[in-house]
Amino acid sequence: MDKKKNHKQTKKIDKSQEYLSGWQRTQADFENYKKQTEKRIKNVIEFANAELLLDLLPLYSHFKSALQHIPAEQKEQGWCQGLKHIKKLWQDLFAKFDIQEIKTIGQEFDHNLHEAIEFEKHSNKKDHEIIKEIQPGYKLNDKVIQPAKVIVNKLK
Repeated sequence: MDKKKNHKQTKKIDKSQEYLSGWQRTQADFENYKKQTEKRIKNVIEFANAELLLDLLPLYSHFKSALQHIPAEQKEQGWCQGLKHIKKLWQDLFAKFDIQEIKTIGQEFDHNLHEAIEFEKHSNKKDHEIIKEIQPGYKLNDKVIQPAKVIVNKLK
């Protein structure tokens, strides 16, 4: 009789262990599911931000280009200082979303970051050195979202 009782108790303990193991696996699966879902949501938000920011980048590029054409004698006037402040606001916005401008002039050409629009030959510059930026490039979270369009020195 004791053997039957022990056998039934052992079966119950085994069954309880089986239920506990199943519950623990389900709990772990759920935690993994939550993490994957959070990651997917984050990726969707980043992608949506990237789309919006891609639409804003040409505006900023044109604004920067316009600032470069201000005559030197007017650069200290109030309206020009206001424009510089607006440029700083743009830069702060981009920093908030981890957008970095790709360095160009004086850098070595990197096909992962730059798009060569034209090649020129300048003996006083290094081979494959970027000599002019046509359009700035940008990275979002260290991923290129718009390559910089550049003119590259080609000695050979």
